[in-house]
Amino acid sequence: MQVILEGGCRVSNMHDGEPFAEGSLRIWNQVGRQTGAQAISLRIMEFAPGLSPGIRNGDCDEILYVLDWERGWERGHPDSERGHPVRLSEHSERTPNVEILGQIFINGYPFDLSPDTGIYIRPHETLSINNPGPNPIVLVSSQCPDPDRKPQFATPLTAPLTDSASEGRAPLVRLADRRAQPTADR
Repeated sequence: MQVILEGGCRVSNMHDGEPFAEGSLRIWNQVGRQTGAQAISLRIMEFAPGLSPGIRNGDCDEILYVLDWERGWERGHPDSERGHPVRLSEHSERTPNVEILGQIFINGYPFDLSPDTGIYIRPHETLSINNPGPNPIVLVSSQCPDPDRKPQFATPLTAPLTDSASEGRAPLVRLADRRAQPTADR
């Protein structure tokens, strides 16, 4: 249930409102021009098992964050009656002991998806997600500037484009790969 606090601060659950659905993808737009934001958006993207439709980014930068199932699971979500989600037991070849949830294709280049991973999508890139299941993969998305339009869908690319700017760069940062940095004496 959405609540507006004094001063205009908006508080809501991840799945508040009616989602926009396309194939295996559901999107909840939580913050954007429609809620009074002037430059940035925040949306929840949930990818059911299977290959998602391709989503073409507009004239904006987009940052995605893969939620950790155990911390990101929300009581009251329609699927929560099944209990706690179970992660896949497969591990990444690139990062040992990191559980792989599926793959993201950015302009056809495949990258392993694991919990607590940040992903950068450049303007005009196309992304799709292959979720082997059994649970949905949930991402938080922020775009700047807010494109203020419905998502543009395309055929999912599962092979690299020959003229792609994505070649040779790593658009993912995993929390598991980062050195811990203390912030204070606690």
